[in-house]
Amino acid sequence: MGILTGEHTVVFPEVDFTRQDLQRYMNYAPLIRELHFKQTLEIRFLSQDLLRSFQKALGDEPGVLSPNLASFAWLVDLDHWLAPKVLRQIPLTLSLFVGNSVKSLQCRLGRDLNIRMVLSTSGRLPNLQHLTFFGRAQDSLEDSLTPYPWTNLQSISLVGPSVSVIPHLARLPRLYTIRIKYMRDTILGPAAAHAVASDPSSFKALKEIGVHGHELAYAAKVFSYLPPTNSVHYAHCSTSSAATPEECNASIDILQNHLNPSTVQWLEVRDLVNDGSSSFSGKRLTESDGVGAYVDAVVDISPLFKFTGVRVLFLCVHPRALVTPTHSEMVPKCWPRIQHLDLCSTLPIGRLPSIDYTHLLQVVRGCKSLQVLGLPFDGTQLPDVDDVMVVSFSVKTLRVCGSPLQSDIEQMEDILWKTLPHLNTLNFTYHPWLHVEGPSNTLWNRIAEEMELEVCDESED
Repeated sequence: MGILTGEHTVVFPEVDFTRQDLQRYMNYAPLIRELHFKQTLEIRFLSQDLLRSFQKALGDEPGVLSPNLASFAWLVDLDHWLAPKVLRQIPLTLSLFVGNSVKSLQCRLGRDLNIRMVLSTSGRLPNLQHLTFFGRAQDSLEDSLTPYPWTNLQSISLVGPSVSVIPHLARLPRLYTIRIKYMRDTILGPAAAHAVASDPSSFKALKEIGVHGHELAYAAKVFSYLPPTNSVHYAHCSTSSAATPEECNASIDILQNHLNPSTVQWLEVRDLVNDGSSSFSGKRLTESDGVGAYVDAVVDISPLFKFTGVRVLFLCVHPRALVTPTHSEMVPKCWPRIQHLDLCSTLPIGRLPSIDYTHLLQVVRGCKSLQVLGLPFDGTQLPDVDDVMVVSFSVKTLRVCGSPLQSDIEQMEDILWKTLPHLNTLNFTYHPWLHVEGPSNTLWNRIAEEMELEVCDESED
Protein backbone atom coordinates (compact mmCIF):
# COMPACT_ATOMS: atom_id res chain seq x y z
CA MET A 1 0.00 0.00 0.00
CA GLY A 2 3.00 2.27 0.18
CA ILE A 3 2.37 3.51 3.72
CA LEU A 4 5.87 2.67 5.02
CA THR A 5 8.69 5.13 4.20
CA GLY A 6 11.15 7.51 5.81
CA GLU A 7 9.48 9.14 8.81
CA HIS A 8 6.13 10.28 10.20
CA THR A 9 4.63 12.05 7.19
CA VAL A 10 1.22 12.81 5.76
CA VAL A 11 1.11 12.00 2.04
CA PHE A 12 -0.68 14.44 -0.25
CA PRO A 13 -1.37 13.57 -3.91
CA GLU A 14 0.41 15.70 -6.48
CA VAL A 15 -2.16 14.87 -9.15
CA ASP A 16 -5.59 13.27 -9.13
CA PHE A 17 -5.72 9.53 -9.58
CA THR A 18 -6.96 8.58 -13.03
CA ARG A 19 -9.48 5.89 -13.81
CA GLN A 20 -6.64 3.81 -15.20
CA ASP A 21 -4.69 4.14 -11.95
CA LEU A 22 -7.67 3.04 -9.92
CA GLN A 23 -8.48 0.17 -12.24
CA ARG A 24 -4.90 -1.06 -11.98
CA TYR A 25 -5.14 -0.90 -8.19
CA MET A 26 -8.56 -2.55 -8.07
CA ASN A 27 -7.22 -5.52 -10.00
CA TYR A 28 -5.01 -6.26 -6.98
CA ALA A 29 -7.35 -5.05 -4.23
CA PRO A 30 -9.04 -8.46 -3.69
CA LEU A 31 -5.63 -9.91 -2.77
CA ILE A 32 -5.25 -7.64 0.27
CA ARG A 33 -5.91 -9.60 3.46
CA GLU A 34 -4.22 -7.46 6.15
CA LEU A 35 -3.79 -3.73 6.61
CA HIS A 36 -1.81 -2.88 9.74
CA PHE A 37 -0.63 0.63 10.62
CA LYS A 38 2.27 -0.22 12.94
CA GLN A 39 4.48 1.91 15.17
CA THR A 40 7.80 2.20 13.32
CA LEU A 41 10.35 4.88 12.55
CA GLU A 42 9.29 4.72 8.92
CA ILE A 43 5.63 5.36 8.30
CA ARG A 44 3.51 7.59 6.10
CA PHE A 45 -0.20 8.18 6.33
CA LEU A 46 -2.60 8.71 3.46
CA SER A 47 -4.04 12.22 3.58
CA GLN A 48 -7.71 13.16 3.59
CA ASP A 49 -7.40 14.61 0.09
CA LEU A 50 -6.00 11.38 -1.28
CA LEU A 51 -8.65 9.29 0.44
CA ARG A 52 -11.42 11.61 -0.74
CA SER A 53 -10.24 11.19 -4.30
CA PHE A 54 -10.64 7.43 -3.88
CA GLN A 55 -14.09 7.85 -2.37
CA LYS A 56 -15.21 10.24 -5.10
CA ALA A 57 -14.29 7.75 -7.79
CA LEU A 58 -15.47 4.55 -6.09
CA GLY A 59 -18.46 5.54 -3.96
CA ASP A 60 -19.34 4.98 -0.30
CA GLU A 61 -19.49 1.19 -0.11
CA PRO A 62 -17.54 0.13 3.03
CA GLY A 63 -14.29 -1.66 2.29
CA VAL A 64 -14.29 -0.90 -1.41
CA LEU A 65 -10.48 -0.56 -1.50
CA SER A 66 -9.92 -3.99 0.07
CA PRO A 67 -13.05 -6.11 -0.45
CA ASN A 68 -11.50 -9.27 1.02
CA LEU A 69 -9.67 -7.67 3.94
CA ALA A 70 -9.65 -9.96 7.00
CA SER A 71 -7.60 -7.94 9.51
CA PHE A 72 -7.30 -4.19 10.17
CA ALA A 73 -5.03 -2.79 12.90
CA TRP A 74 -4.30 0.76 14.04
CA LEU A 75 -1.29 0.26 16.31
CA VAL A 76 0.30 3.70 16.08
CA ASP A 77 1.14 5.78 19.16
CA LEU A 78 1.34 9.23 17.59
CA ASP A 79 3.33 12.24 18.71
CA HIS A 80 0.98 14.88 20.13
CA TRP A 81 1.81 17.38 17.38
CA LEU A 82 1.09 14.94 14.57
CA ALA A 83 -1.97 13.25 16.04
CA PRO A 84 -4.61 15.86 15.04
CA LYS A 85 -3.42 15.82 11.42
CA VAL A 86 -3.33 12.06 11.08
CA LEU A 87 -6.40 11.13 13.10
CA ARG A 88 -8.63 13.22 10.85
CA GLN A 89 -8.13 10.73 8.06
CA ILE A 90 -9.05 7.63 10.13
CA PRO A 91 -12.82 7.85 9.36
CA LEU A 92 -12.14 7.70 5.63
CA THR A 93 -9.56 4.95 6.10
CA LEU A 94 -12.05 2.85 8.04
CA SER A 95 -14.80 3.48 5.51
CA LEU A 96 -12.70 2.70 2.44
CA PHE A 97 -10.74 -0.29 3.73
CA VAL A 98 -12.86 -1.97 6.42
CA GLY A 99 -15.80 -3.88 4.98
CA ASN A 100 -17.97 -6.87 5.76
CA SER A 101 -15.13 -9.35 5.22
CA VAL A 102 -13.13 -8.08 8.23
CA LYS A 103 -12.85 -10.60 11.06
CA SER A 104 -10.22 -8.88 13.23
CA LEU A 105 -10.12 -5.22 14.30
CA GLN A 106 -7.34 -3.84 16.52
CA CYS A 107 -6.85 -0.29 17.77
CA ARG A 108 -4.45 1.51 20.10
CA LEU A 109 -6.23 3.95 22.38
CA GLY A 110 -5.04 7.54 22.64
CA ARG A 111 -6.29 10.81 24.05
CA ASP A 112 -7.07 12.27 20.61
CA LEU A 113 -8.59 9.17 19.03
CA ASN A 114 -12.35 9.19 18.45
CA ILE A 115 -13.01 5.73 19.83
CA ARG A 116 -16.75 5.97 19.14
CA MET A 117 -15.91 5.99 15.45
CA VAL A 118 -13.93 2.76 15.78
CA LEU A 119 -16.67 1.13 17.83
CA SER A 120 -19.28 2.19 15.29
CA THR A 121 -17.21 0.57 12.57
CA SER A 122 -17.00 -2.64 14.59
CA GLY A 123 -20.78 -2.63 14.99
CA ARG A 124 -21.38 -2.79 11.23
CA LEU A 125 -19.09 -5.80 10.67
CA PRO A 126 -21.25 -8.95 10.56
CA ASN A 127 -18.27 -11.31 10.50
CA LEU A 128 -16.19 -9.65 13.23
CA GLN A 129 -14.63 -12.32 15.48
CA HIS A 130 -11.78 -10.52 17.27
CA LEU A 131 -11.85 -6.98 18.72
CA THR A 132 -8.77 -5.66 20.51
CA PHE A 133 -7.99 -2.33 22.14
CA PHE A 134 -4.45 -1.62 23.34
CA GLY A 135 -3.37 1.13 25.69
CA ARG A 136 -1.70 2.28 28.88
CA ALA A 137 -3.02 2.66 32.40
CA GLN A 138 -4.11 6.25 31.76
CA ASP A 139 -6.09 5.32 28.65
CA SER A 140 -9.73 4.40 28.99
CA LEU A 141 -12.55 3.12 26.85
CA GLU A 142 -15.27 5.44 28.08
CA ASP A 143 -17.89 4.82 25.42
CA SER A 144 -20.68 2.34 26.03
CA LEU A 145 -20.48 -0.95 24.18
CA THR A 146 -24.13 -1.87 24.60
CA PRO A 147 -25.33 -0.72 21.13
CA TYR A 148 -23.10 -3.27 19.41
CA PRO A 149 -24.49 -6.83 19.17
CA TRP A 150 -21.32 -8.55 17.85
CA THR A 151 -23.16 -11.83 17.35
CA ASN A 152 -20.07 -13.58 15.94
CA LEU A 153 -17.49 -12.06 18.27
CA GLN A 154 -15.17 -14.68 19.79
CA SER A 155 -12.56 -12.57 21.60
CA ILE A 156 -12.42 -9.06 23.03
CA SER A 157 -9.63 -7.12 24.75
CA LEU A 158 -10.50 -3.85 26.48
CA VAL A 159 -8.55 -1.13 28.27
CA GLY A 160 -10.23 1.05 30.91
CA PRO A 161 -13.87 0.10 30.30
CA SER A 162 -16.60 0.82 32.80
CA VAL A 163 -17.80 -2.11 34.87
CA SER A 164 -21.18 -1.67 33.19
CA VAL A 165 -19.76 -3.43 30.14
CA ILE A 166 -19.78 -6.82 31.87
CA PRO A 167 -23.52 -7.58 31.61
CA HIS A 168 -23.34 -6.77 27.89
CA LEU A 169 -20.37 -9.09 27.37
CA ALA A 170 -22.22 -11.82 29.25
CA ARG A 171 -24.91 -11.82 26.55
CA LEU A 172 -22.59 -12.25 23.55
CA PRO A 173 -23.40 -15.78 22.33
CA ARG A 174 -20.00 -16.79 20.91
CA LEU A 175 -17.61 -14.90 23.17
CA TYR A 176 -14.75 -17.30 23.96
CA THR A 177 -12.04 -14.99 25.33
CA ILE A 178 -12.19 -11.82 27.46
CA ARG A 179 -9.20 -9.71 28.45
CA ILE A 180 -9.76 -6.58 30.53
CA LYS A 181 -7.11 -4.13 31.68
CA TYR A 182 -7.67 -1.38 34.26
CA MET A 183 -11.43 -1.48 34.60
CA ARG A 184 -13.01 1.73 35.86
CA ASP A 185 -15.75 2.01 38.49
CA THR A 186 -14.43 -1.08 40.21
CA ILE A 187 -16.80 -0.88 43.19
CA LEU A 188 -18.91 -3.70 41.88
CA GLY A 189 -22.36 -4.01 43.34
CA PRO A 190 -23.14 -7.54 44.50
CA ALA A 191 -26.69 -7.25 43.17
CA ALA A 192 -25.45 -6.57 39.62
CA ALA A 193 -22.97 -9.43 39.82
CA HIS A 194 -25.62 -11.77 41.18
CA ALA A 195 -28.05 -10.86 38.40
CA VAL A 196 -25.52 -11.87 35.75
CA ALA A 197 -24.17 -14.91 37.60
CA SER A 198 -27.64 -16.30 38.28
CA ASP A 199 -28.51 -16.32 34.57
CA PRO A 200 -27.36 -19.70 33.17
CA SER A 201 -27.09 -18.19 29.68
CA SER A 202 -24.42 -15.70 30.81
CA PHE A 203 -20.98 -16.23 29.27
CA LYS A 204 -22.19 -19.52 27.82
CA ALA A 205 -19.28 -19.78 25.34
CA LEU A 206 -16.57 -18.28 27.57
CA LYS A 207 -13.42 -20.35 28.03
CA GLU A 208 -10.68 -17.79 28.75
CA ILE A 209 -10.73 -14.70 30.97
CA GLY A 210 -7.87 -12.44 31.98
CA VAL A 211 -8.24 -9.35 34.18
CA HIS A 212 -5.48 -6.90 35.14
CA GLY A 213 -6.33 -4.16 37.63
CA HIS A 214 -4.87 -1.38 39.72
CA GLU A 215 -5.38 -3.68 42.72
CA LEU A 216 -5.52 -7.46 42.78
CA ALA A 217 -8.80 -7.74 44.70
CA TYR A 218 -10.58 -5.35 42.31
CA ALA A 219 -9.45 -7.42 39.34
CA ALA A 220 -10.68 -10.59 41.04
CA LYS A 221 -14.16 -9.15 41.58
CA VAL A 222 -14.83 -9.38 37.85
CA PHE A 223 -14.90 -13.17 38.27
CA SER A 224 -17.91 -12.83 40.58
CA TYR A 225 -20.04 -12.28 37.46
CA LEU A 226 -19.45 -15.84 36.25
CA PRO A 227 -22.36 -18.27 36.66
CA PRO A 228 -21.69 -21.58 38.44
CA THR A 229 -22.16 -23.38 35.13
CA ASN A 230 -19.28 -21.53 33.46
CA SER A 231 -16.76 -23.60 31.51
CA VAL A 232 -13.71 -21.35 31.89
CA HIS A 233 -10.47 -23.30 31.54
CA TYR A 234 -8.03 -20.33 31.56
CA ALA A 235 -8.20 -17.67 34.30
CA HIS A 236 -5.68 -14.87 34.85
CA CYS A 237 -5.92 -12.26 37.62
CA SER A 238 -3.12 -9.73 38.08
CA THR A 239 -2.02 -6.26 39.14
CA SER A 240 1.02 -4.06 38.64
CA SER A 241 1.12 -3.06 42.30
CA ALA A 242 2.36 -5.12 45.24
CA ALA A 243 -0.57 -6.98 46.77
CA THR A 244 -1.14 -7.34 50.51
CA PRO A 245 -1.84 -10.72 52.13
CA GLU A 246 -5.45 -9.63 52.64
CA GLU A 247 -5.85 -8.81 48.94
CA CYS A 248 -4.29 -12.12 47.94
CA ASN A 249 -6.54 -14.18 50.18
CA ALA A 250 -9.64 -12.23 49.13
CA SER A 251 -8.78 -12.79 45.47
CA ILE A 252 -8.19 -16.50 46.00
CA ASP A 253 -11.50 -16.75 47.80
CA ILE A 254 -13.37 -15.11 44.91
CA LEU A 255 -11.72 -17.35 42.34
CA GLN A 256 -12.40 -20.54 44.23
CA ASN A 257 -16.04 -19.51 44.70
CA HIS A 258 -16.77 -18.51 41.10
CA LEU A 259 -14.56 -20.62 38.83
CA ASN A 260 -15.75 -24.08 37.87
CA PRO A 261 -13.34 -26.64 39.42
CA SER A 262 -14.27 -29.24 36.82
CA THR A 263 -13.06 -27.10 33.89
CA VAL A 264 -10.15 -24.94 35.11
CA GLN A 265 -6.81 -26.05 33.65
CA TRP A 266 -4.75 -22.84 33.80
CA LEU A 267 -4.93 -20.47 36.78
CA GLU A 268 -2.78 -17.38 37.42
CA VAL A 269 -2.76 -14.96 40.35
CA ARG A 270 0.10 -12.44 40.16
CA ASP A 271 1.17 -9.06 41.42
CA LEU A 272 3.91 -6.71 40.18
CA VAL A 273 3.16 -7.68 36.59
CA ASN A 274 4.91 -5.38 34.14
CA ASP A 275 2.34 -3.23 32.35
CA GLY A 276 4.96 -1.51 30.21
CA SER A 277 5.31 1.57 32.40
CA SER A 278 8.64 3.16 33.34
CA SER A 279 8.31 1.97 36.94
CA PHE A 280 9.32 -1.52 35.77
CA SER A 281 12.74 -0.69 34.40
CA GLY A 282 16.15 -1.26 35.91
CA LYS A 283 15.33 -1.89 39.58
CA ARG A 284 17.96 -3.22 41.99
CA LEU A 285 17.49 -4.75 45.44
CA THR A 286 19.45 -6.85 47.90
CA GLU A 287 18.18 -9.96 49.63
CA SER A 288 18.32 -8.11 52.95
CA ASP A 289 15.84 -5.48 51.68
CA GLY A 290 13.06 -7.96 52.37
CA VAL A 291 14.10 -8.99 55.88
CA GLY A 292 11.17 -7.29 57.61
CA ALA A 293 8.56 -8.00 54.94
CA TYR A 294 5.69 -10.40 55.63
CA VAL A 295 7.45 -12.45 58.29
CA ASP A 296 4.15 -13.61 59.78
CA ALA A 297 1.88 -13.16 56.75
CA VAL A 298 -0.09 -16.09 55.43
CA VAL A 299 -1.34 -16.43 51.87
CA ASP A 300 -3.34 -19.64 51.97
CA ILE A 301 -3.13 -21.96 48.95
CA SER A 302 -5.50 -24.59 50.31
CA PRO A 303 -8.69 -23.09 48.72
CA LEU A 304 -7.10 -23.77 45.33
CA PHE A 305 -6.83 -27.49 46.00
CA LYS A 306 -10.41 -27.85 44.71
CA PHE A 307 -9.14 -27.28 41.14
CA THR A 308 -8.08 -30.90 40.70
CA GLY A 309 -7.76 -30.70 36.92
CA VAL A 310 -5.34 -27.78 36.89
CA ARG A 311 -2.27 -28.20 34.70
CA VAL A 312 -0.68 -24.75 35.04
CA LEU A 313 -0.81 -22.75 38.27
CA PHE A 314 0.91 -19.46 39.09
CA LEU A 315 0.42 -17.97 42.54
CA CYS A 316 3.20 -15.40 42.43
CA VAL A 317 2.64 -12.56 44.90
CA HIS A 318 4.87 -10.43 47.10
CA PRO A 319 3.72 -11.93 50.45
CA ARG A 320 4.44 -15.42 49.01
CA ALA A 321 2.11 -18.35 49.42
CA LEU A 322 2.66 -20.32 52.60
CA VAL A 323 3.66 -23.89 51.73
CA THR A 324 3.94 -26.26 54.70
CA PRO A 325 4.97 -29.94 54.85
CA THR A 326 1.26 -30.77 54.92
CA HIS A 327 0.76 -28.80 51.71
CA SER A 328 3.60 -30.71 50.06
CA GLU A 329 1.63 -33.89 50.74
CA MET A 330 -1.58 -32.39 49.37
CA VAL A 331 -0.19 -31.03 46.10
CA PRO A 332 0.22 -34.43 44.36
CA LYS A 333 -3.17 -35.59 45.63
CA CYS A 334 -5.08 -32.48 44.58
CA TRP A 335 -3.12 -31.48 41.46
CA PRO A 336 -2.08 -34.83 39.97
CA ARG A 337 -1.98 -33.47 36.38
CA ILE A 338 0.05 -30.36 37.16
CA GLN A 339 2.71 -29.57 34.56
CA HIS A 340 3.77 -26.06 35.59
CA LEU A 341 3.60 -24.94 39.23
CA ASP A 342 5.01 -21.62 40.44
CA LEU A 343 4.54 -20.46 44.04
CA CYS A 344 7.49 -18.05 44.21
CA SER A 345 7.31 -14.55 45.62
CA THR A 346 7.64 -11.49 43.42
CA LEU A 347 10.03 -9.69 45.79
CA PRO A 348 12.37 -10.83 48.60
CA ILE A 349 10.61 -11.32 51.94
CA GLY A 350 11.77 -12.04 55.46
CA ARG A 351 9.97 -15.33 56.06
CA LEU A 352 12.09 -18.45 55.76
CA PRO A 353 10.43 -21.15 53.61
CA SER A 354 8.56 -23.70 55.74
CA ILE A 355 9.72 -26.67 53.68
CA ASP A 356 13.10 -28.12 52.81
CA TYR A 357 14.33 -30.02 49.77
CA THR A 358 12.83 -33.32 50.92
CA HIS A 359 9.38 -31.74 50.77
CA LEU A 360 10.10 -30.39 47.30
CA LEU A 361 11.03 -33.93 46.27
CA GLN A 362 7.74 -35.13 47.70
CA VAL A 363 5.91 -32.78 45.32
CA VAL A 364 8.05 -33.81 42.36
CA ARG A 365 7.71 -37.51 43.09
CA GLY A 366 3.93 -37.36 43.19
CA CYS A 367 3.41 -35.07 40.18
CA LYS A 368 4.52 -37.26 37.29
CA SER A 369 3.83 -34.66 34.57
CA LEU A 370 5.58 -31.74 36.28
CA GLN A 371 8.02 -29.96 33.96
CA VAL A 372 8.43 -26.50 35.55
CA LEU A 373 8.50 -26.01 39.31
CA GLY A 374 8.84 -22.79 41.29
CA LEU A 375 8.85 -23.69 44.98
CA PRO A 376 11.01 -21.84 47.54
CA PHE A 377 12.65 -24.16 50.06
CA ASP A 378 15.15 -23.91 52.89
CA GLY A 379 18.42 -24.97 51.29
CA THR A 380 20.46 -24.53 54.45
CA GLN A 381 19.33 -27.97 55.64
CA LEU A 382 19.93 -30.62 52.98
CA PRO A 383 19.51 -34.40 53.10
CA ASP A 384 22.51 -36.67 52.81
CA VAL A 385 23.30 -37.42 49.18
CA ASP A 386 23.37 -41.15 49.90
CA ASP A 387 19.80 -40.99 51.19
CA VAL A 388 18.23 -39.64 48.00
CA MET A 389 17.50 -41.27 44.67
CA VAL A 390 16.32 -40.27 41.22
CA VAL A 391 12.90 -38.69 41.67
CA SER A 392 11.84 -37.11 38.37
CA PHE A 393 12.77 -37.39 34.74
CA SER A 394 10.13 -34.82 33.78
CA VAL A 395 11.26 -31.64 35.59
CA LYS A 396 13.26 -29.46 33.19
CA THR A 397 13.08 -26.05 34.92
CA LEU A 398 13.45 -25.19 38.61
CA ARG A 399 12.71 -21.72 40.02
CA VAL A 400 14.41 -21.17 43.38
CA CYS A 401 14.15 -17.42 44.09
CA GLY A 402 13.68 -16.96 47.82
CA SER A 403 15.49 -20.22 48.63
CA PRO A 404 18.43 -19.59 51.01
CA LEU A 405 21.55 -21.73 50.58
CA GLN A 406 24.49 -22.80 52.68
CA SER A 407 27.94 -21.74 51.52
CA ASP A 408 28.98 -25.29 50.56
CA ILE A 409 27.21 -25.73 47.24
CA GLU A 410 28.68 -29.10 46.27
CA GLN A 411 26.05 -30.99 48.22
CA MET A 412 23.26 -29.03 46.52
CA GLU A 413 24.79 -29.74 43.13
CA ASP A 414 25.09 -33.46 43.86
CA ILE A 415 21.47 -33.64 45.01
CA LEU A 416 20.21 -31.81 41.92
CA TRP A 417 22.22 -34.10 39.65
CA LYS A 418 20.89 -37.17 41.37
CA THR A 419 17.23 -36.26 41.89
CA LEU A 420 16.49 -34.19 38.77
CA PRO A 421 18.71 -35.69 36.06
CA HIS A 422 16.92 -33.93 33.18
CA LEU A 423 17.07 -30.46 34.74
CA ASN A 424 18.35 -27.98 32.15
CA THR A 425 17.22 -24.57 33.45
CA LEU A 426 17.69 -22.91 36.83
CA ASN A 427 15.92 -19.65 37.57
CA PHE A 428 16.65 -17.57 40.67
CA THR A 429 15.37 -14.16 39.51
CA TYR A 430 12.10 -12.53 40.47
CA HIS A 431 11.53 -10.48 37.29
CA PRO A 432 13.41 -9.60 34.11
CA TRP A 433 13.42 -5.95 35.24
CA LEU A 434 14.63 -6.63 38.80
CA HIS A 435 18.17 -7.50 39.86
CA VAL A 436 18.52 -8.86 43.39
CA GLU A 437 21.97 -9.10 44.94
CA GLY A 438 22.86 -11.29 47.90
CA PRO A 439 24.72 -14.40 49.02
CA SER A 440 22.03 -16.90 48.00
CA ASN A 441 21.69 -15.48 44.50
CA THR A 442 25.46 -15.59 44.13
CA LEU A 443 25.53 -19.24 45.18
CA TRP A 444 22.68 -20.21 42.87
CA ASN A 445 24.46 -18.48 40.02
CA ARG A 446 27.59 -20.53 40.74
CA ILE A 447 25.54 -23.73 40.76
CA ALA A 448 24.03 -22.86 37.39
CA GLU A 449 27.47 -22.19 35.93
CA GLU A 450 29.10 -25.33 37.33
CA MET A 451 26.19 -27.55 36.30
CA GLU A 452 26.01 -25.81 32.90
CA LEU A 453 22.35 -25.01 33.36
CA GLU A 454 20.54 -22.33 31.42
CA VAL A 455 19.62 -19.26 33.44
CA CYS A 456 16.45 -17.54 32.30
CA ASP A 457 13.41 -15.84 33.75
CA GLU A 458 10.11 -17.74 33.87
CA SER A 459 8.28 -15.39 36.18
CA GLU A 460 6.20 -13.59 33.55
CA ASP A 461 5.72 -16.17 30.81
